[in-house]
Amino acid sequence: RKENSMALTQLTNLFNIIVSPREIFEELVEQPKWVFAFIIITVINIIIEFYTLPFTHNLMLNQLETQIGEDAARQTLEMTKQYQYIGLAFSPISYLIKLLIVSMFLFFSAIILNAQNLRFKMIFALLIHSEIILIFMNIINLLILYVKGINTITNSTDMYTIYGLIYFLQDKASNQPLFTFLNNFNLFTIWYLLTLTLGISIVTHLKKWKSAIIVLFVWLLGAGFQSSIVILSENMKRMLGQ
Repeated sequence: RKENSMALTQLTNLFNIIVSPREIFEELVEQPKWVFAFIIITVINIIIEFYTLPFTHNLMLNQLETQIGEDAARQTLEMTKQYQYIGLAFSPISYLIKLLIVSMFLFFSAIILNAQNLRFKMIFALLIHSEIILIFMNIINLLILYVKGINTITNSTDMYTIYGLIYFLQDKASNQPLFTFLNNFNLFTIWYLLTLTLGISIVTHLKKWKSAIIVLFVWLLGAGFQSSIVILSENMKRMLGQ
């Protein structure tokens, strides 16, 4: 019964980040528990990724058909599906590694700015709990995709329905690196960054403007890294095409 009560409390805390983040972050300073929250978020992430796959498969099929023909495209897609399902099974590991890396950057940035009595576990716990906002964004994105319909997805940029700075791009498919970078900034991600800033200020006892600098710095690093991967991928495709 005690274990069930603790699990229910952690589940409540996870979703209460949306309505009362300060209270939850203050609790995490005293008890930086993260395992149950990580499991819940990971399971939701896997479900979202699974139900996104039909859109990805249809997009891949349409693109492959124009390059190698219908029969070869379907065979290639079937092979790709197997690797994608394997990827889903290992996604908790990659997600955990990503969160650890982000937490490390947040932690050492806070140390540089003279954070006092800070433990890595605090940063890690508050980051995991803050992720529920991005999960909420991804759920809405998925619902909009299903409302629009699978046949409306003609380009990889169509997979993103939550508009922010990408709204100002006239031709979203023409500049994938810029699209990838700007896609990191919308109402949900701003909400996430503000929540994370509050959490950092509470656990580090730093002023909010310093916490905001830390959060924005790490977020920009992540956005820049994603754009760099896209640039590298495009260059590889050009080389292979030649």
